[in-house]
Amino acid sequence: AYGCIDIGEHITYLNNEVFINKNKQETEIIYYVYALIDPITKEPFYIGKGEDDRALSHFKETALEKESNNRKTAKIKKLKSLGYEPMIEFYAQNIIDEDLAYYIQEKIVEKHKLQLESGVY
Repeated sequence: AYGCIDIGEHITYLNNEVFINKNKQETEIIYYVYALIDPITKEPFYIGKGEDDRALSHFKETALEKESNNRKTAKIKKLKSLGYEPMIEFYAQNIIDEDLAYYIQEKIVEKHKLQLESGVY
């Protein structure tokens, strides 16, 4: 993936669980950039940077109650009320540098804003 170093780590999303297969030292933190996708429209409604199970934390009821991003939370709750779960798409994985992860996240957000403004979505 763009800007990533391959160190033998894979992120697998299966049945609402993230499995991170690591081949790294205990002290090393690995980041990824992901999107929450509306399963109805297939459009991303949130782009995030995370580590460990951050991508899944959005779906926990306790996290939804504490979440400060009201737009994202409302979207997740609406989808759940309709019987859907947001999908997760990983754009970049195995990122060792947090600043690089934020940079990739920023560029992906910019790309999606341009697509929305140009009517691609």
